[in-house]
Amino acid sequence: MRARSGILLGAVLFLAMAAVVPTLGEVKFFAQADEGYYLRYASQVRQEGLPALAALAREYLQEPQRRFFPPPVRLLAIGAGAAAAGIFGSSFRSLQLVSLGSFLALLVVLFFGLRRLFGERVGLWTALLAAASGVIAHNRVRKGKMLWTTHDAGAPLRLILSGDEQAEGD
Repeated sequence: MRARSGILLGAVLFLAMAAVVPTLGEVKFFAQADEGYYLRYASQVRQEGLPALAALAREYLQEPQRRFFPPPVRLLAIGAGAAAAGIFGSSFRSLQLVSLGSFLALLVVLFFGLRRLFGERVGLWTALLAAASGVIAHNRVRKGKMLWTTHDAGAPLRLILSGDEQAEGD
């Protein structure tokens, strides 16, 4: 059974990659958005090493207008970005590959964690649904859903404080 679950997990990971990788080129880079900051952080750490983190943190704290942008304290993301920059070069593509790797790692953790708690079937289906959710969300021909009813608006919500369960039931 374990060998089969490994094969099935491999198939889920392959399907996730097959669905996500072709869309990476469609994602646009915005230097003033989060990815621009993380690319800058990762590139600086790649060039200067770990001491760059302290300089980035000081710079972040000294400029009040930067408080709206990502802080340089997400060490795992910056470290993974710096490693990817060393392998693939300092580019948006390297950050995309870090995101893809993180997504695949999440699927593996979901599978093994839920398999241990609830069994193989739950672990596999949860990983499969998590992998498919991104594909479904980015489907260009997907029709939007609008919730509606033919009934009139109901009574407004009221907050009722009750002393105990009995009073709440009455």
